[in-house]
Amino acid sequence: MKKLFYILSAVIILPLFSCSDDPIAEAEVRFRLRYEDKPLVAFEEVSYPDGKSLYVTRVSFFIEDFTLMGEEPQTVFDLDYFTLTDDHLTAAAAMEGTMVYRGELEPRDYTTRFSIGINPTDNAKVPADFPSSNVLSNAAEYWAGWKSYVFAKVEGFIDLDGDGDEETGFALHLGGDDAYRTITTTGNISLDEDRSVMYVDIQLEKLFMNNGVMYDIAANPQIHSPEQNPIVIVLSDNLVTCFE
Repeated sequence: MKKLFYILSAVIILPLFSCSDDPIAEAEVRFRLRYEDKPLVAFEEVSYPDGKSLYVTRVSFFIEDFTLMGEEPQTVFDLDYFTLTDDHLTAAAAMEGTMVYRGELEPRDYTTRFSIGINPTDNAKVPADFPSSNVLSNAAEYWAGWKSYVFAKVEGFIDLDGDGDEETGFALHLGGDDAYRTITTTGNISLDEDRSVMYVDIQLEKLFMNNGVMYDIAANPQIHSPEQNPIVIVLSDNLVTCFE
């Protein structure tokens, strides 16, 4: 197995190495939630950057234009929606994470590119514009007041008063065209008799702390208002840094 370590920004260009005569491996690409470089298990206590206890109940997002870059770019899928916490309910499950792709690939270094969010053209539409087979038909992932889909959700409970009880719910919902982020990175698929896996590790604590600046979750535990767009932009930038 090989880890896929992400260094993310809105767009990062990294080299691709290829050998056209390589054998084919049955390969997977998986997203794994991490917290302070350990597997993040949903509903299990971790620490906010200031030491307050919290636990995460949901991490989900839209992924658009997932592409493996080579001599001829291969679009793996155009759009999908993933709720990662469903696959992080135990420590063993968190070690494996959520599969986002399975297929035959040449063993080599790959450049992968995808976006978190919905492109402005589709984001200008509403769930009723799409057939039920399309993930964009899900009204639960649409903000009518923002006229936008919810690109990403991070939810849970935190102990703001330090009494040992995580009594305050937080729902950090990111959406709107300003929250759209495109990510490019590299990873390796190796030839393995059992399975070949490329892991994308998401260090979630970096959502709450970026460049030494801690997000004030006590002041804004819920994001539901268009007036909070500047906060959405900050958290969207922070989310980019989570992927290593």
